[in-house]
Amino acid sequence: MLKFARSWYGSLLIGTVLALAGCSREPVATATDTAGLEANPSASTASAPDSNMPPADVRSVLHVFSSIEPASIRPLLQDFAKQHDVDIRVVYAAPKYLVTALTNQPADVVLSSDTDVLQQAVEAALLQPFDAEQAAASVPNTYLDPDGNWLPLSYHTRAAVYDSRLLKAADIGSFASLAAPKWANKLCLTSAQDPANQALVAQLIHDMGETKTRTVLQGWLTNLARPPFGDDDALLAGIARGECQVGLADSQRFAHATAQNPNSPLALAWINASSGGVPKRLTAIAMARASHQPELALQLIEWLAAPDQQSLFASLTDTYPINPQAEASVRLKALGDGVYSPMTPEQLHTGLANAKMLMDEVGYR
Repeated sequence: MLKFARSWYGSLLIGTVLALAGCSREPVATATDTAGLEANPSASTASAPDSNMPPADVRSVLHVFSSIEPASIRPLLQDFAKQHDVDIRVVYAAPKYLVTALTNQPADVVLSSDTDVLQQAVEAALLQPFDAEQAAASVPNTYLDPDGNWLPLSYHTRAAVYDSRLLKAADIGSFASLAAPKWANKLCLTSAQDPANQALVAQLIHDMGETKTRTVLQGWLTNLARPPFGDDDALLAGIARGECQVGLADSQRFAHATAQNPNSPLALAWINASSGGVPKRLTAIAMARASHQPELALQLIEWLAAPDQQSLFASLTDTYPINPQAEASVRLKALGDGVYSPMTPEQLHTGLANAKMLMDEVGYR
């Protein structure tokens, strides 16, 4: 059974906290609203004790900060809590607010759908390296953090999503081709603040150079059917409503949207196969520098990285497992898979500054 309560931080409501209890203790969940961070991300998060929350035993409570929706990871964390007789409390923050949340509150484990966010946390001295040798052995070297600050669990990507009532996958060749005049008033994008778009532009600069990428971005903006959406879910809904015919969205959000509505007109195209591939965006786990439970945190990291748990994690989050021995869900197998860019996470992170600058220069907001 789950109970819901409210935790206030100063005058702001800032994240989602899900508390999971092991064994006979009753799980407690606290839900709050991420919008508070967006309104004032620099606000103090010093909080008064919540009378609705049970007193925490530091030795038996594991604090997990996550940019992954709590409902998606709840079953796995409940299993771990029961097996290890611990309480797990999950604080949810959207990827762009995760570093702010880590700065203001203590955590043990960090789960992020974007490794660039974890790299930002490394640079802010908010994470610590850990030794999960057995778990790391199942990850291709290309996707390992060389400093051991985070471990990938699964991946997802940027792909083209289109209205199957009007188009076929073969109509869309590459990311660059969407800048062609044939797509005038037919293209939808999310904002330039979307980390997935920033990573994609960093890849385009790497593959095509800055001059050609500038031309592509200008073409995209010219072809927009409407101003950029706030997120992928809104973009996908816009395509389904007929506001545009094609857009760029995350495979994870596409899988989630079509699972919710099997009769959706949305379809996914694995484009760019002969033009550099699509970016492999990693979902990863890390240990907070401020962790009071490093041994327990490492147990959770290794447990989630094991093939069985990783398969379930990937299935619950609509992502592909990074471990070749773990199995993708039936739904994702049906989607197929793309040709991926050979860029490493480190190369992508290094290219982000130039990508953001170029997006700003062409007026992509």
